[in-house]
Amino acid sequence: MHVDRAPCASRSAAVQAPELPLGGSHWSLELRLYYGEALLDIRHYRAPLAVTLGETGRSSVFVTSEELPADSFPLVRTRDEAVILTFAPVMSGEVELGGRVFALAELPGTALASRDLELPGCWQVALPLGARALVRWGGLTLALRFVSPGRPVGRAGLKQLDTRFLNALVASLVLHVTFVLSLVLTPYDAQAIRQERFVDVVITLRQQTIPPTTPVKPPEPEVAPATPDPTPAAGPTRGPP
Repeated sequence: MHVDRAPCASRSAAVQAPELPLGGSHWSLELRLYYGEALLDIRHYRAPLAVTLGETGRSSVFVTSEELPADSFPLVRTRDEAVILTFAPVMSGEVELGGRVFALAELPGTALASRDLELPGCWQVALPLGARALVRWGGLTLALRFVSPGRPVGRAGLKQLDTRFLNALVASLVLHVTFVLSLVLTPYDAQAIRQERFVDVVITLRQQTIPPTTPVKPPEPEVAPATPDPTPAAGPTRGPP
């Protein structure tokens, strides 16, 4: 499927110079890392370059080095101004050379590949400008191709400064400096305040005494007065005459 690219209608595109064709030292190697169909990273390398695979801190791509002849496997490196792709038999992928696509498994034994004398059992193939390669290893897919090097980023002038952000930054800096100075210069105890004559403070500590409490006697129960019996008392009884 052929897809035409529409020109970008940005203001910067109108003043940019066209990219120079690949040739000589005007090139960079683009490496794209995929995990399945997800793009993980895009990197660009200039000569002299060395793209290594492994689990060491020196490796460019952190991936398992099991079954590889080196802990930091040199996938791509430059030698005598040539870009060399090195692959092991346990790797899979394709290489496009001169418009033709070759599987990595097909290259050993052909005139396009030669044995790597530093890594036993591995093969290497020279990548001319315009070649592309696809290497699969450790669950990752590494896509390699040559592209034009990126333009150097120009220095921004004073006209491109964000004045609103600069004003807010200066105001925030002044407020922070004032706050810090106030904390440093303000005394933190009453004696220092009196000596520095900021305010005339007299602190008098009075010891408050609480009078002793007298126990309260509980009230005595009231006794009700005796009431007279309204029944008259019986007189003496007489006997029979």
